[in-house]
This record gives sequence, C-alpha cells and structure tokens, in this order.
Amino acid sequence: MKKTILMAAAAAFVLTSCEKKAENVETQEPVSVVDETHDSHEMAATESWVGTYAGTLPCADCPGIETEIMLHHDNTYMKSEKYLETEGENELKEDGTITWNADKTQFTLTPNGDKAPASFKVSEGKITLLNADGTEVTGETAETYVLVKK
Repeated sequence: MKKTILMAAAAAFVLTSCEKKAENVETQEPVSVVDETHDSHEMAATESWVGTYAGTLPCADCPGIETEIMLHHDNTYMKSEKYLETEGENELKEDGTITWNADKTQFTLTPNGDKAPASFKVSEGKITLLNADGTEVTGETAETYVLVKK
C-alpha cells in the first residue's frame, strides 16, 4: 500500500513538473524549463558521464590492465582490456548495458555474455571501479582504480 502511494505521488510530481514554466524576469515571457519527453536531471547527467575513460587498473598476476571504457547515451558501453606483460590471449573486448543507481552517482556495467558485472562511481571527469560490495577501495592503492575521461 505504501509503495503504491509513493509511486503515485512520484508519478504525479513528474507529470506536474514537466508542465511548469519559468518566467524570464526581464521580458516576462514564459520560457519552457523541461522538455516534456525527458527528465532534466537525466539530460544533465547524460552530458557529464558520456564519453571514453581510460587508465591502468590493478591486476593480481600482471603489472596492470590497460582499460578503456566507452559509455554511450543509450546506456550501453564498450570495454577493452589489455593485460600487460602476459603471454597468450591478453586483449579482451566486451559490450553490454549500463544500469544506474537512483541518484545517478553509481552505475553497473552488465556484459553481454557470462562475465561478471562491475560497478563504478561517477565523479567529475572520472569513474572509479568499486569493490564487489559497492564500496570504494581505500588506502594507498585507491587511485589505481580510477579511469580518467579522455
């Protein structure tokens, strides 16, 4: 019951907020604030996270994993990894979907296929690989889990 009421209240808020207009103070002309087909927060967030991120992530049995992740507007991604100083097949590519948390500060990359998902925190100009439990790595190695936007 509570969940239904909360969902109804949220839907009502979204519907009414899409219809609101702001006034230009100088000319007193109405100006549209929100495109009726998109949430303004979602549009703003899209501009900040879309792009290519690169860096070298830690590796248990090699010097590092050169990683590049391309995040797309349509909530898909492409990732390439190169395991440094290893023999055999050392380059991997994957693609899949992006799933966001409620406030768009973290997302999970879910690969097409049987690989495990990976979660990241979004910051200005970078993304940070998170632990399996969704927490940030701390300590001296914390910066080695960061990929920087190109």
